Formats: sequence, structure tokens, C-alpha cells
Amino acid sequence: MIGESTIQMPFGPSSFLTGGATVSEWRDTILLGDCRPLSADIPDDSVDMIFTDPPYLEDCIGLYGDLADIAARVLKPGALVLAYCGAMFLDDVFALFRERSPRLKWFWEFRVHHNGGFARMFKTHTIQAGKPILAWFKPNAEGKASPHNWKWIVDECRGGSKSKKHHKWGQSAEEAAYFIEAYTLPGDFVLDPFMGGGTTIEAARNLGREATGYEIDAKYFGVAQDRLAQGNLFATAIAGVAASELFAPKGEETP
Repeated sequence: MIGESTIQMPFGPSSFLTGGATVSEWRDTILLGDCRPLSADIPDDSVDMIFTDPPYLEDCIGLYGDLADIAARVLKPGALVLAYCGAMFLDDVFALFRERSPRLKWFWEFRVHHNGGFARMFKTHTIQAGKPILAWFKPNAEGKASPHNWKWIVDECRGGSKSKKHHKWGQSAEEAAYFIEAYTLPGDFVLDPFMGGGTTIEAARNLGREATGYEIDAKYFGVAQDRLAQGNLFATAIAGVAASELFAPKGEETP
């Protein structure tokens, strides 16, 4: 439900707050709740990349409009937002981005070829051998894209293993890493508003990037928390710290 959330700082065993808590340290953390209110804590023009896999069931396509809203505000000028998308919904997603955030400009359509496990799309009698990853950018002062890292990148790539260990719709960490490494530098900040089982966060942290993820489903939030904790992938391990200390506004002492 929008406006109500449970917030978890990096892997403290009992560091939970509910309701209207404010996150004073919003980088390198995962949060349980709706990305729309939670992302309000991220400052404008502060994110180096958004890489995400929103749910693209027909009744969830409107979330791409919310993603466009978030990206237009929080991305640094020149930075990219990349999102997986189902091929049958491309027209809807393009329309949502144009309508909701005309400030964002079209960058490219990448394509990831599945490594087995092709899906049958019964509406079109099509066997899906891959899926698009769509990219927009927030123009810099010259009206151009200028991600921190400009590597030559092939726009069609072979996907990694589609492991469903962490999420029923999970993508591979290799795919996320391919794009994160190409368009960001170590120390850059990556955001995933639809975190699922934590794939983007794992890939980003393994590459030395800071990362924050939001997940609305408590089950998959727990999966991501366990996955990242086992890999020791967060720079800050918070244990035995009171919630009042974690969320105290900067410059104020806790009681």
C-alpha cells in the first residue's frame, strides 16, 4: 500500500521501522515497500544508473509510468534507465514514458537471447527466444547521454542462466553486470526500484558499485536479504544498533 512500508537498513538483525520512517542513509541499502513513496528519499540528480525488471503482466504495465517518473527526477543528467520489457507490451511502455516523463529521451533497445527455457506466447503463437531491455537517458546540459563509462557494447547478447532460485521471474546476474559494467564506474550508485530477489544489487556490489533496491513483496525481500548477506555484499554491516540511531536526522543526537 502506498505510503506504508517496512524499511530495512543493510542486514541488521532487527533494525526494522514501519510507517513514516525517514531513511537518512539511503545508499547501499534494501527496503521493503512500494518504490513510489520510498524513492522520495533519494535526492534529485543523484543516481548513476537505474537497472530494473518491472513486472510486465498486463495489469502491471502502468508501473513503467511510475518508473519514468522516478527516473526523470533521481537520475543524474546524462545517466541511463534500463528496464526489461515483454515484447507484446512495447507500444504501451513507449507511450507511458512519452506521456509521463517527456524529459527522458530514447537511447536504445538492447536484446538478451535466452539460454534455453523459451517461453510460449499463446496470444501470438510465438516462441520467445529473448527479450528487450529498453534504455532512456536524462539529457545533460548539451542534451546528450553521458554515462560515466562509455564502453563499446554489443546490443544483442546471450543471456546467462535464467535461475529461478531467487524469484519466479528472475533474470541472471550476468545480464545485469554486463550493462552496469558498461555504463557505470566503481563507486557509482545503481538503483533498482523493482528488486525482486536482489539480482541487480548483487551484480552492482560485485562490481564495486553502491546500490539500493526496493521490493514490495515480503517473501522476495527476505530472499534478497539472505542472498546479499550470504555474499557479504554490503559495505556496512549493521548489528546491535538501535533503530533510533539508524534513522536519526543528521546533526541531531539520539536520546
